[in-house]
Amino acid sequence: MSSPKLSIFDRGIRYFGAVVVGFAFDVLVFWLLVQSGAGILVANVCGFLIGSTVNVAMIRLLAFPGTQVPGLWDFGITFAMNVVVMLIGTLIIWTLAERFGLNLLIAKLVSNFFTLLINFTFRNLLDRYWTCFQSSQKER
Repeated sequence: MSSPKLSIFDRGIRYFGAVVVGFAFDVLVFWLLVQSGAGILVANVCGFLIGSTVNVAMIRLLAFPGTQVPGLWDFGITFAMNVVVMLIGTLIIWTLAERFGLNLLIAKLVSNFFTLLINFTFRNLLDRYWTCFQSSQKER
């Protein structure tokens, strides 16, 4: 069942906490790969995918504990959205670091801030509309 007792603020705080954990994985992998000679694209893709996998589990556990979205659907839909957001984030990093000479880690932080906002909005909509869809199906 959905968790309507969580306000958007409480859910946002929990979401942010879960994202911090995933972000730590993301940045660690990103930085280690860059330091080992991998390019920005490879480092960002690997870091983002590992961080996203951690995020899906943590977000479901902390921010949307009573979601009606089945686990595999949740993972699949969220992971697909993360791939789109990863591409946007990679473009932001490349633009800021390569084109404008901004420090690579600062570019990564700016990118992740925007991807956090996009993902939180998307995840809230997914939970809300899945619950509404399930409710409408039960009424039939």
